Amino acid sequence: MSKTGNKKFLIRAALLTGLVIGFLIGGTFIYHSISNESNTYEAVIFNTISGTVTIVDPINFNIVTEIPLEISSGQYGAHFNSKLNKLYLIHHGQSEILVLNPQTLEIKYKIPIGENIQHAGIFDEKEEVFFVVSRDTNSLILLNTTSDRIISEIRVQEAPHHVARYDDIAVVTNTKSRTLSFIDINEEKVVKNIRLKSEPLMIVSGHNNKKIFIGTAEVDDKIRKIPARILVLDDILDRIFGRANFRFVEPGEIILESTPHGLAVTKDDKNLLVTIPEMNKLLIIDVKTLEIIKELETGKSPHNIDIDPEGKFAYVTNSGDATVSIIDIQKMEIVTVLETGNGPHNVQFFNIMGESGKSGPNTEARKVIGANFNCGG
Repeated sequence: MSKTGNKKFLIRAALLTGLVIGFLIGGTFIYHSISNESNTYEAVIFNTISGTVTIVDPINFNIVTEIPLEISSGQYGAHFNSKLNKLYLIHHGQSEILVLNPQTLEIKYKIPIGENIQHAGIFDEKEEVFFVVSRDTNSLILLNTTSDRIISEIRVQEAPHHVARYDDIAVVTNTKSRTLSFIDINEEKVVKNIRLKSEPLMIVSGHNNKKIFIGTAEVDDKIRKIPARILVLDDILDRIFGRANFRFVEPGEIILESTPHGLAVTKDDKNLLVTIPEMNKLLIIDVKTLEIIKELETGKSPHNIDIDPEGKFAYVTNSGDATVSIIDIQKMEIVTVLETGNGPHNVQFFNIMGESGKSGPNTEARKVIGANFNCGG
């Protein structure tokens, strides 16, 4: 039998076994199919305190292995470029980006890029440009992903934190100045700065609609207390650039009990997912009505939210208790909680278990510590 035949046989056998076990315990077995067998992927969790990577099988939600990273501990974010099979790792507060081999996780080289780089970066639609912010130089940096050379350094306002892209416009949150900077990517310049009432933190844009979501921190200005919020900018760019004398008025908002951290929009643009670290919660917000439609209890200090390539499951890293909560987006429920390395930060989805990858036995036993089955009565 060929290697491909063996692989198909093993997958079918695993599925059949899982269905039998699920039937025997009176529950519904949760199966996550991978649509293109030639382009399979694993969920790769980067643990910033233990300095390890936890690899999860996204079909059966099992821990495959844990691999040590040859980098110092500390908060960092990993960003996978699928077009070039390249892994960028931003070590928070450092002045360089590490470029890793995605299969071996070995450092290939380093890119000097700016002072106090923030760990949350994004790619453009074609993955040709990587956007990061330098907090100390108050800059948005555009990096060519083919040459890994800096295209442009664009000055924004004080203490930039995160960036989102909306068509040909990049929007940067500046925490200290409490502003948003709108940058024309083609012209490589700031076209407008807008002041907010509170400190903007994370920012994310929808996939097919014209909405931008911004998480803001709770602020006590002595004169007045401003609660934590999610700001929703709807068609804001069309209005800003369509009128020369546009006067900004803060748009839709969702009042929160505590400062949010991770933000993610579902692939169908119907819901916004928000982590509330101090309350150990994940909020699910209806994008159309701006109402919180469900709250899920996560592990301690839920951090980032990463949605798998098919848009079916969201992975929430719980940095306070070294776990990841996996959420069925359609059912709006947690299906599994897995142990990870210490300090899980973010999850990337790519094929790490290739022939050249480190696919050896587990370095430490991991287990499912919680599961949700839909019982049939």
